[in-house]
Amino acid sequence: MHESNAIPGRANRLLARSADEIFVGFEAATQHFRGRATVTGTPVREAFRKQSSSDKPLLLITGGSQGAHAINRLAMEVKFTEVPIVHICGADDFDAVKAACAKHSPQAEVHAFVEEMPSALARASVVISRAGASFLAELAAARVPAILIPLPNAADDHQRANARVAGQGGGAIVLEQSETTPEGLAKVVRELMNDESRLKKMSEAMGALDAPEAARCIAGRILARLG
Repeated sequence: MHESNAIPGRANRLLARSADEIFVGFEAATQHFRGRATVTGTPVREAFRKQSSSDKPLLLITGGSQGAHAINRLAMEVKFTEVPIVHICGADDFDAVKAACAKHSPQAEVHAFVEEMPSALARASVVISRAGASFLAELAAARVPAILIPLPNAADDHQRANARVAGQGGGAIVLEQSETTPEGLAKVVRELMNDESRLKKMSEAMGALDAPEAARCIAGRILARLG
């Protein structure tokens, strides 16, 4: 079994009792498996590592495939006039986000969903997002600095734990949803966008979380068991 989150989910905690091999994405998760887990990282598509980053500044806002209403609402009230943005908002909020961006952020691209996330991340200087483990692994592979706003009611508070790993490593700034205002979010974005040195350091720190051999390691251990 593989657990991507820093705090294991209930199903994996139950499965771990009978698992022959336990793989985890974060070192922090090992404490929940009584020393039986191997830290492999989380496999992601190689396409995330093969993209060429753009030299032009760009802010990517995303809440996952369904969007994140709270992040959408925050972003809709910010005037991002200084930097181009790509906002992936989900289908439910698409019309509202599109209208708000037309008013406040004329350079914005608004999408309900984007199929090719490797290409989207390759364009991004900074990403605003939740803190799901798989997406953090993709950010690490693409070496994109992040402003993380963890889902506050995620099971076992696992998104805060995931965000903490990236934040403590230096690759992300972690904001609490309940404490973040549009003005505060805008201030953080502008400070980052105007500090190339800090962005470079955050990019390197995010890249340090990448685990390019994760899939190979997991497959190798499985095949060894089968052999």
